[in-house]
Amino acid sequence: MWFNQVSAAPMPEYKKAWFRSKNFRNAVLALHPSRGPGEDRLQSLATPAAGPISPANRLWYKPKSEAPRL
Repeated sequence: MWFNQVSAAPMPEYKKAWFRSKNFRNAVLALHPSRGPGEDRLQSLATPAAGPISPANRLWYKPKSEAPRL
């Protein structure tokens, strides 16, 4: 999940202020279930992404790279 915090984003200033608020972002993330969305929708056949590059992209994906710690 990401929030558009760019100053030039085509949205009202009050919404940009929400996305810049750490309390708002934490509240939204707290609403997510502890399991990933793929686990529910894809009958546990999906796995969480460890980064922006899919394992299907064999040219760029590095399987030995460490997943980011949250």
